[in-house]
Amino acid sequence: MALSVASAVTTYLGLNSFTEFFLVSAGGTFGIQSLLFAISWWLGQNWRRGFGYISVGAIVFLTCASVSVFFSFASLYVAIDNGRSDESAKLRMRSLLNSLEVELEDKVEANLAAQKGNFVADDPTQAWIQNISEVLSLARAAPQKLETAARNERDEKLRERLAQETELLRVEAEIIAATTSNESFAAQVAQLQSRLNDAKAARERLEDDIVQLTNAIDANQLRRDDEASRGGCGPKCKDIEEEMEDQRRDLIGLEANLSRAVEVEAARKREVDDVANSSIQGAELARLNGEKAVYNARVKEIDRDLALIDAKLDQPVLGNVATIEEKLNRFAGLDFSKFNETVSECDDLRQKLIDSKAADPSVIPTCRGSALVGEIQKIGDQAKILDTLRQDCDMQKVIGKGLSFAQMNEFGAMCISRAQIVDPDITAMQDNLFQIAQSRGPNAHPFAKTQAALFVDKDPLAYLALALAIAIDALILLCALIGTNVGKSQLVRSVQYMLAHRNDDPKEADLQMVQEPQDRQNRLLFEHAVEWITARGEGNYVLDETRETRMFKFPTSLVDQMRAVLRDQDGSNSDIGAPTNAGTGSAPPSGTSKPQGPAGRVRKIKRP
Repeated sequence: MALSVASAVTTYLGLNSFTEFFLVSAGGTFGIQSLLFAISWWLGQNWRRGFGYISVGAIVFLTCASVSVFFSFASLYVAIDNGRSDESAKLRMRSLLNSLEVELEDKVEANLAAQKGNFVADDPTQAWIQNISEVLSLARAAPQKLETAARNERDEKLRERLAQETELLRVEAEIIAATTSNESFAAQVAQLQSRLNDAKAARERLEDDIVQLTNAIDANQLRRDDEASRGGCGPKCKDIEEEMEDQRRDLIGLEANLSRAVEVEAARKREVDDVANSSIQGAELARLNGEKAVYNARVKEIDRDLALIDAKLDQPVLGNVATIEEKLNRFAGLDFSKFNETVSECDDLRQKLIDSKAADPSVIPTCRGSALVGEIQKIGDQAKILDTLRQDCDMQKVIGKGLSFAQMNEFGAMCISRAQIVDPDITAMQDNLFQIAQSRGPNAHPFAKTQAALFVDKDPLAYLALALAIAIDALILLCALIGTNVGKSQLVRSVQYMLAHRNDDPKEADLQMVQEPQDRQNRLLFEHAVEWITARGEGNYVLDETRETRMFKFPTSLVDQMRAVLRDQDGSNSDIGAPTNAGTGSAPPSGTSKPQGPAGRVRKIKRP
């Protein structure tokens, strides 16, 4: 009973961790353990009847024991492990991440190397390399022509510079002449401008006088109207009116003078404009200065071109060829970083060949590699992925950060995402990450944790917990087997054996037969039962059809007497030395001799 209680507790704890419903856990535990206890006791009582008789019970026991062991194992493992599996899971995750880091870098590097190799081996790439090589060959064959063309270009630039300087000197001379001729007009222009200013000042004075006089007339008009409103105009009004008449006459004179002043100012203005238009100091001088600026800029531009040409003449042509050839060799060696420079320098060299007429333009191949740009960009992107992977997925940088299990899992998923490759090995590692998170993570189900510990990690503590769970239920069965048989006499166990192994005689319906066992323990029980039966004058040995195995046959009527012995568990009512009387079935009186059975039916049994 104590073992059943222990098994029930561990089963309940394990079941409760799965369901978290008390009624389900308690009800399931009670049902499983009750059935397990009952069927164990039944097996203990009937195990001698053979497997055919107890097979169904054995299956029921194994089913209940399996369920009990499963949940007991889960609870026992949690108690024994006490969090050690979490640290083990972190170590496993860290080991997997280290392997993942190395595998990802190797895969990305291998993919990048394969991509570069395939790109260089492609027909368009080989054609471009061949074109650059042909341009270089043509350049090597015509260095003198290229130098001659450069010197001719320099001579042409020198002639052009001389022509530009000549034009510049001409324009500067015209500017000097124009400036000198305009100086004689300066005094005249200043005098006419002074007269224009005087006329303008006179006009402005007249305009001020007219304004003041007009204001005075308006003021006198107000005075007269005010006097009239006070009681009529008298002598004072007359004086005001006379003053107003004088002011009006003066105003007419001022307006006439203003008209003449305006005409004088206009005349002075025309004189100034006529003098300004008669000189070239304005637009013409500006035009000459503009031409001078253009010629100066062109001379500077020619000087820069001459400097470039001199630099080209100082540097041998073959040196440029050697530089391009070195970059082309780097390209063939899977270093594509100088591709654009190679194309640009090759174009320059090709143009030199054309300008120097060192080769027919129709036979000079193009240096452009437009079809290669896209693939080179892809290779560059793949190289950036590798650099990013090495920078962001360095496991040594994150070991000291104390990442949690979930953070390490996210770190691994991030690295796989950054790698951007599809590979069975990487997919397997990704699945392994997912499985570890599902079976060992903090949010993993208890079933997943226990199965991983048992079958994947092969944790000794898991095997210990499983052994304990099995041992508890096995001990329940063992206790039932011992409990149902302890205290029984040898006669009871012998009768149980005979009843368990008896079969109907196929030839005579009123006889039972039992095969003689071969093992020592069962043979002792068998012989003890035979002695008990033969003491009652019944039973005899026969050989089976093979004539090799002995069978003991006894009347079917003795079965009820055997069952009566089993009902009396201590066997006090029956003993091997107390057979029943013939016809009565009662034991003989004390002190009487044992009756012998019918002649020919009983023979003496010899122990082997």
